[in-house]
Amino acid sequence: MNIALNAWKETVKYNTNQKITNAIQTLIPGLTSEECLKLYDLSISIHQSMKCTVGKGFESIIENNLHMNNIPFKKQVIIDKDGKIIGTGTNKKGHEHTIDIVIGYDIENGRNISDFIVLSCKYSSRERWREDDWSFKYKPNKYILCTMKNDYPDAVKFQERPNRIIVMDQPKKRDNRVYKWGFDDLMTHLIDYQK
Repeated sequence: MNIALNAWKETVKYNTNQKITNAIQTLIPGLTSEECLKLYDLSISIHQSMKCTVGKGFESIIENNLHMNNIPFKKQVIIDKDGKIIGTGTNKKGHEHTIDIVIGYDIENGRNISDFIVLSCKYSSRERWREDDWSFKYKPNKYILCTMKNDYPDAVKFQERPNRIIVMDQPKKRDNRVYKWGFDDLMTHLIDYQK
């Protein structure tokens, strides 16, 4: 079976490279296959880098607004397999998930994520919101998906409820969310929550 899988993988790779080469040569005649594939790899690298930069910028704007409104938070909070906070950063032994932003006082190691509001920042969500399936097992006090694009999930699929909300800049035309929060609504809620 390994021989068949490897042969299939090589065929897929060849066909993909051929499609990439043909597409690029249509736009820029005269390039060799190697040049086309290098150009493709470079464009993918730039695209991935920009997505990372845009995502970090999105998180930074939210963090700055939290600072300006004196809302206590920590970023890049790591939880373990029991939903307990074990530190900050992106890599730690016993790491189950890294949460973008945790809102609340006394965000310390050993505390359970259920004591806090969680902000998951995804500039574009598509299916990426599923990366937060941990939030069904270790339920935060409130889970809020923040996104800029209108590719967020359907409210039923997302399992929207008062403690599970999508915050969005420009809603879909057929937006079935009950809690139609924008970013100003989010800040108002977090300010009120601290009182």
